[in-house]
Amino acid sequence: MMTKYEDCAIAYYGADDYNMRVYTHPNNELLKAKTDQTEKEAKNPMRDAYIWLKGEHSDLVNMLECLKGREMVMDH
Repeated sequence: MMTKYEDCAIAYYGADDYNMRVYTHPNNELLKAKTDQTEKEAKNPMRDAYIWLKGEHSDLVNMLECLKGREMVMDH
């Protein structure tokens, strides 16, 4: 995504001057590799929070159903 963005930006603002590139410049292969590696290792903390909250919600719903079932048995 960053490569495509830089290509479009340099083409529009830099008149396709390859020396103005940072991310896709041939001398910066290490930067591109490190950025790609970081992107692959990044985790979304919202995903973990969502999964935890979904589990807690499921526990509460199941507890409510259990209490409703117990109430039905005790009434009869």
